[in-house]
Amino acid sequence: MYDSDAGEIEIALTGDSLITRPLRVFGEPEFLRVRDVLRSADVAITNAEMLFHRQEGSPGVTPGGTYMQAEPSMLAELAWMGVDMIAAANNHGWDYGENGMLAHIDNLAKSGIPFAGVGATMAAARRPAYVDTRGGRVALVSMTTSGPRAMYAGHQWREGPGRPGANMIRYTDHYTVDAAAFEALRRMRDALGLFGSSRPEARDRLAFRDHSLGLSAIADTEHEFYLGDLHNPWLYPNPEGYHIRSGTGFSYAPRADESDVQENLQRIWEAKRMADRVVVSIHCHEAGAAAEQPPDMLVEFARAAIDAGADVIHGHGPHRFRGVEIYKERPIFYSIGHFIVQNDTVATVGGENLVRQGLDRWESTPADFFDARSGAEWRGPVSGLPADINAWRDVVATVRFRRDGLEEVRILPIELGYGRPRSQRGRPVVATGQAATEILSKLAALSSAFGTEVEIVDDEARISLG
Repeated sequence: MYDSDAGEIEIALTGDSLITRPLRVFGEPEFLRVRDVLRSADVAITNAEMLFHRQEGSPGVTPGGTYMQAEPSMLAELAWMGVDMIAAANNHGWDYGENGMLAHIDNLAKSGIPFAGVGATMAAARRPAYVDTRGGRVALVSMTTSGPRAMYAGHQWREGPGRPGANMIRYTDHYTVDAAAFEALRRMRDALGLFGSSRPEARDRLAFRDHSLGLSAIADTEHEFYLGDLHNPWLYPNPEGYHIRSGTGFSYAPRADESDVQENLQRIWEAKRMADRVVVSIHCHEAGAAAEQPPDMLVEFARAAIDAGADVIHGHGPHRFRGVEIYKERPIFYSIGHFIVQNDTVATVGGENLVRQGLDRWESTPADFFDARSGAEWRGPVSGLPADINAWRDVVATVRFRRDGLEEVRILPIELGYGRPRSQRGRPVVATGQAATEILSKLAALSSAFGTEVEIVDDEARISLG
């Protein structure tokens, strides 16, 4: 009787959208083909790694990198491109503080595009968003592991309101070091009176800091101790500090906060009971042994999310794509890379960022900042993100379901204008020929680590479902 009886739903997934300029003025066939893929899907989802406001807030002390800000009209450009839902939890949510976050949330709501991942309280930030389609209802839950701790949205409580922010999954840093380094680090901590030291004067000096940050330091044992917070407070401060363990070598593993994990799993299970398909979108800059490998905490959470009812894991964040896993007949995209990269044409730059590049905050312009950060393109080679071809070669994925489960996963390779000037690069076009082969072959290699087979046919790919 209903169109949705067959359960046929196609979901298009794109990576990070760092948009600052219009899209609809362009008409290259390869660009419009990308748009058509999004428009032909029942639901198309992107991670909007951009704040849409008119600087209602002041630049924050701890930006997520570039101070991200674009005109709210850019949301209409995403809608024109075919975007139906926005994942909004990422490391840039606090670039303009609380007022910037609230203005961003207001403009997202006014756009009419359902969004998830940010809100005036933690309950709102963790709340699923929904879209109804002819094939059924799709839910989106959005979260981030990356970002300044101040961005963590607050829960309401009996005596007062919650706090605006993002749905963050916090984590602590766990390091394994050899025996010699273990003893040297502990001796340094105690000699300097760093946080975590057992010396009474250290406890007295840092007593108020202990309570204000809600630290959960571990007790010293023969093989484990706690070392105070030494993180760079600019990008991803982690007030939980470092957990140091003695072992046979050196390794690093972030570990997710269990309360954040469980609260998100609860919302995923809620979404499963309220929708036909559930997409879980997670922004994760953190890496495993290499940038293209996900950290164990992301692998563990992604699988747990599917166990809780998710149908698709939509990963992004590390400025490159990662492998794909099929877990219990559900796809996990550990990172789908970029979709739009126009972060070097933002209109304004916070004063702190100018100073970090050695520039004068009164005399310098945004172009000066981008020249200093990545190289003056008009006079020589570039560095950083503009110089990394891996940041400009990505994919768009489409996932098709039927009533009885997953039917098809297709991968479209895209290019974003590597080597072009900042005034031109950043829009997705379909990759063809050698570029397509290289992108898809790399995706296949990364996915093979999860036992996933990627079949390349011409300039596209399909993932074997076994």
